[in-house]
Amino acid sequence: MSKRQRIRRYVLAATAVAVAATAGAALASPAAATAPAAVTSDLDDDGYADLAAGVRDATVDGSTKAGYVNVVRGGPEGLGAYGNTRISQARPGIPGVPEQGDRFGAAVAVADMDHDGRDDLVAGAPGEAIGSRAKGGAATLLLGGPNGLVGRYGEGHSVAYQQDTPRVPGVAEAGDAFGAAVTTGDYDHDGTPDVAVGSPGENGSSGGVRVLPSASVDGSCTITPARLVLASPTSALTYGKTLSSH
Repeated sequence: MSKRQRIRRYVLAATAVAVAATAGAALASPAAATAPAAVTSDLDDDGYADLAAGVRDATVDGSTKAGYVNVVRGGPEGLGAYGNTRISQARPGIPGVPEQGDRFGAAVAVADMDHDGRDDLVAGAPGEAIGSRAKGGAATLLLGGPNGLVGRYGEGHSVAYQQDTPRVPGVAEAGDAFGAAVTTGDYDHDGTPDVAVGSPGENGSSGGVRVLPSASVDGSCTITPARLVLASPTSALTYGKTLSSH
């Protein structure tokens, strides 16, 4: 498939990345006495859904509104009885450091990106400064494993994206708020989830969405109001402020 055809497919699929509602996390139906056959937010492959909650305004290591993600493990008795883990940029293996206003965890989404049977998590940090550009924003993919989103020694395994990352469309600018919304979906039906990241502050708050096929920068593209020929594409639509895919 040519790059032009792939971009056209993503544009046509943009209705699935609708500016609809969610910056939350997936939660399975109430747990039965035995583990369910399949769940959609199992970060540690124990057969039970886990809950990932963004705490974007939390103070981390003295930095106000640095933010973190709280992962609550599921089990036979549901949530709350099996511990929880705090994931922030203070943890080894997570790119960046906690800084005032980063708002890491402002948006979260889960999907099994690497087909290892464990769901992975994407966390947005729209307040992240990119160099001297305040609130340029970033998103981080955290890989799930036997211990959830942290390794044997408490470390994270992750990769960060922002608009200065090579092959990610656009350029990081102050106020873009890349990572204000994140979601996942198999938009090209190749069997591997793709990642969509909203940047509602882009182009004077007209907004946009970056699509990362299979969570990769290769073949990534941008969905904007102008490309979709929406009314008043240069006005402050804040397109991509919220995202949802099902």
